[in-house]
Amino acid sequence: MFLIYRSCLLFGLFLALASCATIASPEGGPKDTTPPRIDTAQSTPNEQVNFVKQPIEIAFQEWIVLEDAANQLLVSPPLEFRPDVRLKRRSVLFSFDEREQLRPNVTYTLNFGNAVKDLTEKNPAENLRFVFATGPQLDSLTLRGTLRDALSGEPIEKALFMLYDKLADSVVRKERPLYFGKTDKEGKFTIKNIREGAFKAFALMDVNANYRYDLPNEKIGFPDSLVALRAGDPQELDIPLFTETPGIRTTGLDSTYRGLLKVSLNQPPARVSVRSLDTLSRIYTAPEKDTLFIWYGTPSIPSELVLQLDSVDFDTLRPPGGPAQNAALPPGGLYLPRPEFGTLRQSPVQDLSLLFRAPIASLRPEQIVLSQDSVETALAPQVFLDSSDARRLYVRHTWAEDKRYTLRIAPDALTDLFGRPLDSALVFSVRTDLLKNYGNLSLQITGLDPQYPYLLELLLADGSPALARTLPAGLAEAKLAFPHLKPETFTLRLVEDRNGNGVLDSGDYNTLRQPERVILRKLESLRPNWDLEAEVKIE
Repeated sequence: MFLIYRSCLLFGLFLALASCATIASPEGGPKDTTPPRIDTAQSTPNEQVNFVKQPIEIAFQEWIVLEDAANQLLVSPPLEFRPDVRLKRRSVLFSFDEREQLRPNVTYTLNFGNAVKDLTEKNPAENLRFVFATGPQLDSLTLRGTLRDALSGEPIEKALFMLYDKLADSVVRKERPLYFGKTDKEGKFTIKNIREGAFKAFALMDVNANYRYDLPNEKIGFPDSLVALRAGDPQELDIPLFTETPGIRTTGLDSTYRGLLKVSLNQPPARVSVRSLDTLSRIYTAPEKDTLFIWYGTPSIPSELVLQLDSVDFDTLRPPGGPAQNAALPPGGLYLPRPEFGTLRQSPVQDLSLLFRAPIASLRPEQIVLSQDSVETALAPQVFLDSSDARRLYVRHTWAEDKRYTLRIAPDALTDLFGRPLDSALVFSVRTDLLKNYGNLSLQITGLDPQYPYLLELLLADGSPALARTLPAGLAEAKLAFPHLKPETFTLRLVEDRNGNGVLDSGDYNTLRQPERVILRKLESLRPNWDLEAEVKIE
């Protein structure tokens, strides 16, 4: 009996000791929301001057954990070699690599972010920074700013804003900065403990985390001049970030069919034109995304085609030989829409649009017949080709609302550049819509810079343009009307076309050219049978 009692007593004592050894938050009472507090008596003194390289210990008054220190810890200026950061009981121990050489007369900042947290509730230590100077005084100036995407205007998180005491343009590619800050979710950065002086400034989305601009896909930004910091003169910067547009070049060539070249490029070919060294050749072109379609036909095949960007030659193509009339292209026919897709829904105030597989070289309008289903007599629509894309055919008519029409296109109504008619007759069923299903938009824009023309687009929810206009230079304000639009929530995009070339141009660091300014404004939703008036003021 005594042995049983003794065994039970020892087992109970073991459980009690095990319970005491387990660290856990006490049950009941208010939740601990207090962040870890530094034990200054046990820590390396902060804000030292004439600092000599040594291990830095930051002690706390409670047990802590260290999480994601590799990403949370920011050292400015950046160190050449990765430091060792680890826990030592209730302390964080920061040790320099033995090869590290600290810069003379510079103030260093160790910002731990949210890496240090208490053990039980994981409350992060607030504003945990360790500052020291290798010279006789601590620098005290602060620089703040915001980094945003040049196209969308959205803030950019985890981007670097860097300051250099060397002012050559090449320094951003070759050296680490003297000071830097990293942006938060709102795109805001703060750099503290900066000395007085003029600095070269540069913003970088650092893809490979080496503090250098050395990858073509890294977003960058920069102010127009040096950043001069003086006591009593606070500054706050707003910098757009962009990706430099590489020099245009061809990336592929598909010559499967004689008579057609599909040229792939490293960027959209909106400004690319084609000229033939053989002046007798007939050439048609059309851009689609990052591909340029080039058709060449009778009376002869060009020996060479020269690609140009803004009239500057950048590549030469040599089409495969063979007579053009024997080209292996599929016979003429539609891309979109197709008759088998069912009834076409047609706006009563717009032209009906048809896109064909190959450019149309000749057109016989009398072979295109439009009739209203309730009326026996044929109508006389106006039929014409798109001036910029010979594949697109328009049918213009004074459409009646909510009516059914039939459109018939005979095979010999169209002839492509190879002299071939359509492969078969086309018959479309067309149903016009009601005007009350559309809305009208009136747009008042003020604050335009008269020295520049502007590119105006109304964007759909997916970012694709619904329509576009060009505003000429010389306007301080503009009033525009967009009648009979399909109900949508549009975003207005205005591009300050500084060089007047009709496209949005990115920036360029080599020439210190800023990206063209983009203004985005989301408009109120347009409803059916509604007149929407919108005012946009450009700051």
